[in-house]
Amino acid sequence: MNRGWRISLFAAVLMIAGGTVCLAAESPPRVVASIKPIHSLVAGVMRGVAAPELLLDDQQSPHHFALKPSQARLLQQADMVFWVDPSLETPMAKLLSNLAPQAQNIRLMAQAEWVLHENAIMDEHHYDDADHADHADHADHADHADHADHGDHGDHAAMNPHIWLDLDNARRLVQVIAA
Repeated sequence: MNRGWRISLFAAVLMIAGGTVCLAAESPPRVVASIKPIHSLVAGVMRGVAAPELLLDDQQSPHHFALKPSQARLLQQADMVFWVDPSLETPMAKLLSNLAPQAQNIRLMAQAEWVLHENAIMDEHHYDDADHADHADHADHADHADHADHGDHGDHAAMNPHIWLDLDNARRLVQVIAA
């Protein structure tokens, strides 16, 4: 008999005899991240523990999306869901309350003080995005200096919800996710 194997068997017998039963480790949490940048940060924090699931792929705008059945199942089975804010993932709050009421809902914008930038920094991304159908009725945004006059811009005109683009915010996001 191999000495290492005998020691393991002896330790197991001692544990059982002493009334202590070793059970398999608790399964890792089922974690979902809404969008790729958040998924990358969550995956880095979870490395070696489990792999988070990505809710929205590159083909879906976080501003306006409908879930596929497989994505709805991800939320239904989630223990934790990381997302940014309704100003970015517009339908998430309602989806979480309907599909994942048992999950720990981690709305990152509510977790800390963030360095926020005006949306002007993101004009190229924001206004060239083909998924912004609600902007089609006024295609020339250069003529609209005050977006607050437009109901569909009121939520995100004052601040840019892409908080991970600021390096200090990215560091804080990792700390919030780890906590």
